[in-house]
Amino acid sequence: MNLTVTTTSGIFEGTTSRDTRRWTGIPYAHPPVGADRFQAPRPFEATAHTDPLPATRFSNPVPQFNPMGDGPKRTDDPNWLTVNVWAPLEPVENAPVMVWIHGGAYVEGSAANPLYMGAVFAQMGVVFVSVNYRLGIEGFMEFPDAPSNRGLLDQAQALRWVRENAQAFGGDPANVTAFGESAGAGSVHCLLVMPEAQGLCDRAVLQSPPAMVLEKELALDVTAEFAAHATQLGLPVTEPTAQSFANLTPEQGEELMVAFSQGQGRYFPRWGKAAAFTPPLVPVVDGTVLPADPWSLPLPDGVDVLVGHTRDEFRLFTNLMNGEVTKERAYERVGMVGPGSQLLEDAQGTGDLEAAQSQARELSMKYVKALGDVTPEQLFEWVQTDYMFTVPTLLVADAAQKRGTPAHSYLLAVAPDGGMGSPHVADLPPLFDSFRSFHGKLLYPNPTEADHALGQRMREAWVQFARTGDPGWEPWTREQPTTRVFGYEDRTCAHPFMDRFTAFDHAPSRALPLLGSNERAS
Repeated sequence: MNLTVTTTSGIFEGTTSRDTRRWTGIPYAHPPVGADRFQAPRPFEATAHTDPLPATRFSNPVPQFNPMGDGPKRTDDPNWLTVNVWAPLEPVENAPVMVWIHGGAYVEGSAANPLYMGAVFAQMGVVFVSVNYRLGIEGFMEFPDAPSNRGLLDQAQALRWVRENAQAFGGDPANVTAFGESAGAGSVHCLLVMPEAQGLCDRAVLQSPPAMVLEKELALDVTAEFAAHATQLGLPVTEPTAQSFANLTPEQGEELMVAFSQGQGRYFPRWGKAAAFTPPLVPVVDGTVLPADPWSLPLPDGVDVLVGHTRDEFRLFTNLMNGEVTKERAYERVGMVGPGSQLLEDAQGTGDLEAAQSQARELSMKYVKALGDVTPEQLFEWVQTDYMFTVPTLLVADAAQKRGTPAHSYLLAVAPDGGMGSPHVADLPPLFDSFRSFHGKLLYPNPTEADHALGQRMREAWVQFARTGDPGWEPWTREQPTTRVFGYEDRTCAHPFMDRFTAFDHAPSRALPLLGSNERAS
């Protein structure tokens, strides 16, 4: 059993964990501080050390949005851009490589989260890699004097590092699967269409990719508002530039994100749906790193795709909301994010608002009719589930069909004992066998043998897909939307949400624009 590996980043000594070999905290890029702050990642260069360096501890988490003050603890060590690797105890010939990109709305999270440790995949003959990347202000704030989408560039550099070093861990560098959940899945979607990331993965798994991308004009307005708010707080920011924001310490940046997100609804007239992202620091259509709206760009040929979501995605968030969901509140939310909302956004300032309102009402009623007999609570939850997750998920499947190599589709539909059904993140505790993690205990308070068996079946499908490009069922097309529904008794059928999905045909996912004027919000 060899625990010493030679990589382009240096020689590292790992350890064993859960019957696997493990290396943690290996740098793939130089620390993004000093002159490298707000710049594209610079590949890490090995020093002249001849003795192996220990790779037995997770690295410092990146600066991030932490409203509760209970996020991952950070030290002064700026080595944030690191990977963690799990490999089988004994090398497996041509082991597929699976690279995990964590979620967290692009503003929080860490590859060290106990929710997704890679041992269970390594036990199945996979070389598993998880990635830290820049978040929030550091990774996604748009500046006129710095590269855009630095968090995505970090991920691309990590994939490049994997191509170069997979063999050292027993992995096949010609068989790399990028996969992620939520913002991690949205990142994978962006990577698939980014020029900078072409050829860096062979397969992709997107778990609940969200509708969270901004047009550049809106992103720059967000930066301007952040700068104005920082000035009001007495922080050393004088203008909306990378040079000025470099005066903030990472800790001040974290505090600014929390302070800014409070009362963010005041920006709804200008930012529309983006005002609901707290804070809205997400991928940006800058014309270079992300050349266009990712849903409008073709998926690359030769990359197999597995994409899906959970049945009750938005329930995780609605359960945290206050106040009764009345019929009026539910229909208001349909107007805000439902199939007619895009017509209203596009009509602002054109003089055709009355006609747009009439057509939007017609589309909204068509959508509500497709849902059937629902309570206000269900309508409130489902329209947000569909806007935020169902539509962007199945549009990825649509894009795969258009290029001629359809994607494989799945849906998670379970009702754990003591849980809340199948909300956002409900796929991860079974998939990673992480029922003891925070989210595992929240969503699966009383995990059963059936929950563990569900996770085993999901992992088997994911690993089979990573090996062959085929998870075990027919691919999805609009005409035959075949989907594997993972539950306590799996079934393969037409996707249950097709009527809800097609109701959004006139309002597909897109990068969100700036609405109205650029006057400062009061």
